[in-house]
This record gives sequence, structure tokens and C-alpha cells, in this order.
Amino acid sequence: MLHSRIAGFPHFSLGLFPAVLLAVASLAAAQETVIHSFPSHPGDGKAPGSGLVADGTGAFYGVTTNGGTPCSQYSSGCGVAYKLTPPASGSGPWTEEILYSFTGKADGGFPNGNLLIDGASKVVYGTASIGGAGGDGGIFTLTPGNPWTENLIYSFKADRFSAPTGGVVSYHGDLFGVASGGSRYDQGVLYRLRPLSASGGSWEENTLYVFDYGLVGAVPPTPIVDGTGNLYGTTRNGPSGADGMVYKIAAPAGGSGKWTLTTLYSFTGGADGGDPLGSLMFDSSGALYGTTAFGGAYNFGTVFKLTPPAGGSGAWTESALYSFTGGADGGIPGSAVIFDSAGNLYGTTDSGGDLSCRRSGGCGVVFKLTPPTVTRRDWTESVEYAFAGGSDGYWPFYPPILGVNGNIYGTTTDTNQNTGGNGIAYEITP
Repeated sequence: MLHSRIAGFPHFSLGLFPAVLLAVASLAAAQETVIHSFPSHPGDGKAPGSGLVADGTGAFYGVTTNGGTPCSQYSSGCGVAYKLTPPASGSGPWTEEILYSFTGKADGGFPNGNLLIDGASKVVYGTASIGGAGGDGGIFTLTPGNPWTENLIYSFKADRFSAPTGGVVSYHGDLFGVASGGSRYDQGVLYRLRPLSASGGSWEENTLYVFDYGLVGAVPPTPIVDGTGNLYGTTRNGPSGADGMVYKIAAPAGGSGKWTLTTLYSFTGGADGGDPLGSLMFDSSGALYGTTAFGGAYNFGTVFKLTPPAGGSGAWTESALYSFTGGADGGIPGSAVIFDSAGNLYGTTDSGGDLSCRRSGGCGVVFKLTPPTVTRRDWTESVEYAFAGGSDGYWPFYPPILGVNGNIYGTTTDTNQNTGGNGIAYEITP
């Protein structure tokens, strides 16, 4: 069964809390270690297209959008899927294994979004934005072996929608994700893939919802799923000119019929935030957490909480837990947040942090939000690491992940051109 759980609710990383408070961002004395720099060898991937996902043994998996074997679409390669294995002794270099190098043809290419690992079979699922039967991308699997075997289990068709983005999530064997499409290419289509037999083989696609708000950039991120199969997600835009929304799409009673979309909250672009670009995360009470890239007290984005109504009916309540200033504390968060076992939240911002770095406006940070206590009413933000834009990387676009050792792991999409310029995988020791 494909699944992942935190705080009693299922979620998938690729498969993510009343007053707005400016907390003093502390530049913690955390240590960053580059566990892999792309490309470290010929044929390595370039430009991570996902965060990292764990397999339960301490190893991490991810994809790059470029690199690998040169392909017809791009001389620098159509991307790879890779595995990073920690040193057996606990210290020393990590080992990278290229699981598959995409050709951009029938196997797909330009993979993007977090991978999904089947906990039982260890089969890995992901999305490719090009290639397949019609050249419009598809869903692939990677089966463990020596070598690993890649199979494109479904090809998208451009006459309906194409270019799947952000990976997939799973519920009872069905796969769910988002692709470009609709009457405008950039609107977004929420789809379901269902295996036609228990042994796999052919998959059936169903379009569950077409997002149509008439605004550029409306393709939403991958949704998350609750314990009954309902999907929750965000869109950057929304009906009636809203600055994005959080939605729920409920499965039909009996398993057949039309899925129903409900808007849980519409952002105004003011103190509540605007332009949510990332996925969501549940807590144990059923509240949702996420980020907005803009809005808040300083228009550099927020971390927000959506609390469900008591009794299960009525309006959800939104609260901005933290407003970024765009300074040392970071700015413009673009991905989901994650919890640790103590209830702290972690995430990344695309800008802010070290404003002297090579990227104007800052190279981004990994941040931590500590929940209120008896003596402190508000969430407190601290910076776990501010990227300098050199060999340590910059633009940590994807959400981090916590290792079993309590350290923070993730990827940056770029590094200083003098050190390769192709991104890194990092470890941060608090």
C-alpha cells in the first residue's frame, strides 16, 4: 500500500497556527553539509526538480529536471531519478546512485515533483512533463533491481491535458495528481489514475476537476488526501479574483459520480496572505497548515493555519501564524511546511536570509516555527540556515524533510556557477 502518515493523518510529500507577529529571526549556529553537489560526475543530474523523500533505511530519493544522458530535446539531458545513501559508519561521503536517466521519448523526460515510494514493494512513482506516447508527459514507475526498471504506466494526451506537475499521491492504490490543461493550458486539471487489475498493467484516467479561473499561473500543486479519500489543496488564483484559495474535493458517495469542490478559504492578499504556491499539511486535529508567497504584514508571505469548524459544518477559520519581512527571517515561501515530533514547523523561503549573497534579495532560508507556550502567545520564527549562494547553494524551492537523526535535509535548485551551478542536496545539523 502506498502511504505515509504524520500526526495520525496521511500526507504525501511529492506526498504539508491570531495576530501576525514579527519575531526576531535568530541566525542559529547550525551547520550545513553538502551531501551531494550536482553534477559530481558525467551523467549526473542537473537542477533538482524535487525535494527528498525517505525510504525508511536512511536513504533519500529525488529527481533532477535536466542532466543524465543527452537527449534530443535537450543536449544537457532530460533528467534523472537518483538515490542518496548515507555512509555506513555515520561519517564520510554520501553515495549517489542514478536509478534512471530519462531519454525524453517513450519513457518520459524532465521529471518533476517529489517521488512516492510504495512502502511494501519499494516501487517508486513519479511524474514526467514530456515524452510518452504523445510527447505530453506521463506517470512512471521505477522498480528496484540491478539495474532499476523504468516503466511509463500512463501517457497524457494534449487534446485534453498534459504536462503533469508535482508528483502524485495515493489512496487505496489509486494515484492522484495535477496536470496542465483545461480550456487554457495553464489552468490545471486534477486527475485520478486507477489500476484496471490488482497486478497492475493498464491504468484508467478520470478527470476529477478542471480549475478555470481565467488567470495565468493557476496550475495548483499536488493535493494531499485525508483518511476517507477526500483531497485538499491550494490554487494560486481563485474565483472572483481571489488571491488564491484552499479547497477540498470530496469523493462521491458510493465511489462513483461527480467529485464536489468546496472552497475552504479564499485569500485576500492582505494580512491573511496571498498566492499559496505549495501543498498542505494536516495536524492531529484535522487543521491544515501551509504557506503563501505574498501578502501578510510585509507582503513577503505567511505561514497559515486553517481550523475546521466545530461539529464539522460551517466556515473554516484562517490565521496567519507568521509574516515574513523579506529580511534576515526570509521571504516568499513557496512550498509546504512539515512538523517534527514536538509540534514545531519547518519550511523554506525562496528569498531573504543573507542579503549579501550573490542573489539579489537574499538566497533563501530554512526556517523553524516554534508553537506558543503558557508564557508566550505567538509562534516564534528562527532561521535554521541562511544560504550564502556559493557552494552551499541557493533557492531552496522544495520543502525540507527531517531525518531519523533529527537533522534537516533538502535540495536547492542552484549553486554558484563557479562551483557547478547545478544545485545541491544538503544536511543541516541544528
